[in-house]
Amino acid sequence: MLHRAPDGPVRYVGRSDTDLAERLRRHAKEREYSYFKFEYVPPARAAFEAECPLFHRHEETIENAVHPERPPGTDYFCPRCGRFRRFTLLGPTATASALTGERTNPLSRAAPTPGAPAGA
Repeated sequence: MLHRAPDGPVRYVGRSDTDLAERLRRHAKEREYSYFKFEYVPPARAAFEAECPLFHRHEETIENAVHPERPPGTDYFCPRCGRFRRFTLLGPTATASALTGERTNPLSRAAPTPGAPAGA
């Protein structure tokens, strides 16, 4: 979490999955924020799941108002708002029809093609 004053409101919530020191140096170089607080939270999933509630708790004062991204190549979702969670009518699983918006009933059988032999 980054601040402009020692006891000032949180202005930035973020994490680094690779190099926290470099990320802090970049913010210091840009002179955006003078104070920071951090917590070491391994592994990446735990760090993401810790960052999301902080983001939501400080939404009113932070300047990076974009929801935290999950680590690349993961299927994690926000424990606070459920962002990145995919639902279907049958439960929280991703399906091609859910992602494309097609309306299909997975319990129904395809209609037979006219003129096709039975059972085809």
